[in-house]
Amino acid sequence: MTDLEMIKLCAEAMETSPTLPGISNIWGCTISYKNGQKKVYTWLRNTYNPLTDDTQAMEIVKHLRLRIEYDECDDLWIVDQSSPKLSRQACQSEDPNLNRAIVSCVAKM
Repeated sequence: MTDLEMIKLCAEAMETSPTLPGISNIWGCTISYKNGQKKVYTWLRNTYNPLTDDTQAMEIVKHLRLRIEYDECDDLWIVDQSSPKLSRQACQSEDPNLNRAIVSCVAKM
């Protein structure tokens, strides 16, 4: 499964419609006129990527009530579902990168 597919599955689990990496989404703009020329200034929404954004990854953990453990022997983060909030089969994911372990666990759900 690709990173983009896993991110989309996380967005579905979070019940959100995010701006995916590489796709800009305008959430605000200002139009001004100077010397008869129209100028548009835009602000872009942040892209949704819990693989790199710690805040988004922690929002997933809180929303889905995931459980996180660290295995010092194998240097791995272990993430699993501690509550059947999604009413699906429980999952478990292991990875040296915590964000990837979180996203992988949700993708398996």
